[in-house]
Amino acid sequence: MPPNTDHLDDTTYDVAIAGSGLEESFLAGALARSGLRVLHLDENNFYGGDWGTLTLRELLEKARAAENGEVIKFPEQDDIETTVPRGWNIDLTPKGVVSSGELVTTMIDSNVGRYLEFKRVDRSMVFTEGKKTFIDLPAGRSAVFSSGDLAPMEKRRLMQLMEFCKPETEIPEDWRDKPVQDFLKTHLKMSAKLISLVLYPILELHEPTEPCTTREAVERLKRIAESVGKYGPTDKIYCNYGVSEIAQALCRVCAIYRGVYILQRGVVEVVLGSDKKVTGVVCTAGQEFTCKHVVTSKGMKLNGVKGDVLGEARCVVIYKGSLFPPKTDEEGDVLQNATTCATIPPSSLGEGLPSRTVTVYETSHSTNSSPDGYSTLHLTQRGTDLSELRRVASRFIDFSTGKLLNADDDRNANLAVFFTLPSVHEHDIKVTNTDGYPAADSRIWLCDTPSGEASVDVSVKNARATFAKLMKEEKALRDAAPEEEEGPDTNNEVPFMPNVFLPRLRDPEGQQFDDPEAVMLGVTLEQEAQKGAEEKADEANVKEDEDENQGEGNEEGGEKEEGKEEA
Repeated sequence: MPPNTDHLDDTTYDVAIAGSGLEESFLAGALARSGLRVLHLDENNFYGGDWGTLTLRELLEKARAAENGEVIKFPEQDDIETTVPRGWNIDLTPKGVVSSGELVTTMIDSNVGRYLEFKRVDRSMVFTEGKKTFIDLPAGRSAVFSSGDLAPMEKRRLMQLMEFCKPETEIPEDWRDKPVQDFLKTHLKMSAKLISLVLYPILELHEPTEPCTTREAVERLKRIAESVGKYGPTDKIYCNYGVSEIAQALCRVCAIYRGVYILQRGVVEVVLGSDKKVTGVVCTAGQEFTCKHVVTSKGMKLNGVKGDVLGEARCVVIYKGSLFPPKTDEEGDVLQNATTCATIPPSSLGEGLPSRTVTVYETSHSTNSSPDGYSTLHLTQRGTDLSELRRVASRFIDFSTGKLLNADDDRNANLAVFFTLPSVHEHDIKVTNTDGYPAADSRIWLCDTPSGEASVDVSVKNARATFAKLMKEEKALRDAAPEEEEGPDTNNEVPFMPNVFLPRLRDPEGQQFDDPEAVMLGVTLEQEAQKGAEEKADEANVKEDEDENQGEGNEEGGEKEEGKEEA
């Protein structure tokens, strides 16, 4: 958009998207790549919406402005808001990326992964009621056998469950569609402790009664088995510089394929025609645009009514060092700035606390989320009950002094921040020609808000499903109006995020990143190890050749000296 210009010259689009959350950004990139003209508006001054990544100052401003937000600065600690104001990239919605999940597959197939850098999640942990502390989550067969936290019978039961990840092992037919909770208890005869270990940190359920069939659980287990050891010791990786980098990369794709972006400008009105279908939108600058589809978040109020959202309760704590015990690598060296994913299962803290799973991420300078020496602890729980999340956090932090209760040494946190998602939007959206919430067939497509999941794959699946429905509706519109010349070929099924031409890549040859420790999508640890072994062999051969050449040079030098003596 030209500077000092309030209105765009082009006012006709196929799709108007309000907000740049992860699902909205996926749809923006996929729809533009498919040939639709996309107008993308966001009332914020950053990409990502509730999936955004903020500086420390922006996070504190957001929490202070929120109705239920809270900022706690602990006494006798550095006021990092003034002493260390830079170097922070704090996720509003911290999520890991499953190494063999939907997002990684889509990033590789579409080429968008070349815009991004990921780091390994170095360890997965779970809080156990028996030991009252975090233990390492056994990932893979060797980890199960070597675990000192599991009894021999518990190891055997876990191995029996892992057998179902093999293609040749089938689930008993009478158990396939029954709750996995019953399958684990009755068929595999697991203890309550072991069932908790499977349901919450591994299958990532939120409540004991959350629906999940045995068939669905085994599919998740297979995905985890494929992911562990692919890029690192756990099944997840984490986006360098924050989760909002994913949304920005997808928005870049949309812009390459003629998408138009305006930040700090939202949608205030959706115009419906006499048939109760979308015909256009009005933005906060008062300009009206013609379009056939509108994409927005369920967290946005339409005619004063918000969609059905679960929401997230969030706590962010900043301190020096790590809350967790030191992690060593295979050579016995202590890992510095390790990224940790942990789970606090329901009722594991006693007295029925927590009522739902609490997901924990500890990030540090290794993911460029904080200045060197500092760590950021993220606590996330489905729902918007901050009082319960504060009770959970108080088991690890003394909020009167800031003391870290789980740390090995005597250390204090610098500050803590509480808030909830989805955010309260500055502008509600009025929908014309209808009373209350618009009908499902109005061509207003709604995206989910963050709701406590530990990974981003749910958002990718939702975006893929919405894309298929929208393109089916678009095909019907184009079949009814064949005079339209431009646009996608709707006679055939349009793929979701096909290969994308990206003119500006960080790694044009696919070999190097800004950060040498970044994960290269599509290159597994096994391939890295093989490449490393080949490089070492090449170095050894070069050194051997150098030694031989040096030896030959010494022999020639000796012959010359002998000749001089004879002369």
